[in-house]
Amino acid sequence: MSGVVSTNLWSDEVPAKNNQPVSINDVAYSPDGSRCIVAAGPRVLLYDANSGELIKSLRGHEDTVYSVDFSTDGSHFASGGADNSVVIWKASGQGKLKYPHSAPIQRVKYNPVSFQLASCSDVSKAKLKKLTQLSIRDSVSLADT
Repeated sequence: MSGVVSTNLWSDEVPAKNNQPVSINDVAYSPDGSRCIVAAGPRVLLYDANSGELIKSLRGHEDTVYSVDFSTDGSHFASGGADNSVVIWKASGQGKLKYPHSAPIQRVKYNPVSFQLASCSDVSKAKLKKLTQLSIRDSVSLADT
């Protein structure tokens, strides 16, 4: 291959759980590129994207996390997974809200021009949430972790 040079900036190895490797299912950068979130087994890992330093290992799901995404303004990120739930996190890594689906979440994605979050499951169901401070229907508060 000519013209393409790859340089490894940093790497991390997620420890095995019960002698089973942990799969990495998704990754997303914050809009300013300073942070990186990773869906790793039942956790969301929050990294400093420049140094590779693990900022926090977040517990909010009871099963495998399949998808992660940052909000357009970078103030929040969301995760969804096999436990049929979506968790909305503050950019600092504190859990903010958790709401259910009727099946495992396959994908979460923020609208690039508004504070809407789409989430979909594997049973032909999709939800679109308009997220505001005072109004998130079908949501359950999640204590800071």
